[in-house]
Amino acid sequence: MAAALTSWLEEADRGEVGLRALVGPNRQGPAVGMMVGMTSKANIAVSLPPPLVDAARAAVAEGRAPNVSAYVAHALEEQIKLDDLDSLLDELLSKSGWPLTGLPELVGI
Repeated sequence: MAAALTSWLEEADRGEVGLRALVGPNRQGPAVGMMVGMTSKANIAVSLPPPLVDAARAAVAEGRAPNVSAYVAHALEEQIKLDDLDSLLDELLSKSGWPLTGLPELVGI
């Protein structure tokens, strides 16, 4: 049983099977749609340009990500950090009294 589970988990990491195959009416395991070790996941469908899909698949093939979903999730996390940083910068600039426009010219950039 342990070998079969290990094999299944390896296939899942490669994106070859879904978690729903593991959880049936008489089986114990994470809830449908949940990943082991995570509290919850949501499935969404997105349309991406083929070069982005190819790059994500290449990252998985090269071992830089466990699967395409993890690669995309990491990219989204990084974008959220950048967005949060932009918001923080705007807030700090507004509190400082410095102009929100023309800053590059003001500091000589």
